[in-house]
Amino acid sequence: MIRQIIQRMHFFSPGRPPVSMRHVFFFSVLLFCLCFLAAIASAGEPTKTDPPPQPQTAGQKAPPTESAKKPEAAPAPKADEGFDIVLLMDSSGSMKKTDPKDYRKEAAKLFVSLMSERDSISIVSFGDTAQELAPLTPGGKGERAGLFRAIGRIASREMTTNIPEAVRLAFDSLQKSKRQNRIILLMSDGKIDLLSQEKDAAAAAELQKMLPEIAKAGIRIYTVAFSEFSDAALLRAV
Repeated sequence: MIRQIIQRMHFFSPGRPPVSMRHVFFFSVLLFCLCFLAAIASAGEPTKTDPPPQPQTAGQKAPPTESAKKPEAAPAPKADEGFDIVLLMDSSGSMKKTDPKDYRKEAAKLFVSLMSERDSISIVSFGDTAQELAPLTPGGKGERAGLFRAIGRIASREMTTNIPEAVRLAFDSLQKSKRQNRIILLMSDGKIDLLSQEKDAAAAAELQKMLPEIAKAGIRIYTVAFSEFSDAALLRAV
């Protein structure tokens, strides 16, 4: 859906002034946030109605009033309520060129700020390896400071870009979740770069092999590309 809307905008059509990649990137993230919030709304609980009053016989005691009842513990979240999300953020050295001002950090913080307490998110940095900077954490206001600190640790210093390892870590993490709604959000310039063509080809094959497994598990993947240097074909395939 995001891709179709962006294509219809004709950002790069002849005769139009060039649009900065900052605008394209934020437009993509905002569209994803809107789709995410719409999905949350559709997954909301149905409105509950009070049961009709029951007739009483003579001498029967009236049931206790609401104020007299003992407080009940809050029900545990249902499997179809909220989302579990793993946010994969590229920390490879190529991001110095494709995202020199770290707009991906601001976009990630914006995304976290739009989450509800029913949702949980994990922050993962990847480059040479994939590292979980924050485990699945509720997205409520009380937890956001820790998530923002984790996002702030994202850098652009890694020598290589190991996307398959990052996707595998996210997949393994979400496999443990009992939530029905599970998402992997990949922010990257989309280039698998392991410093040799043989390693790159093997990594790309590994990623392609994982995708059917992820789809079978009911986990969705969304990608946000950085600039015209991105491997659009790879991200589109994902």
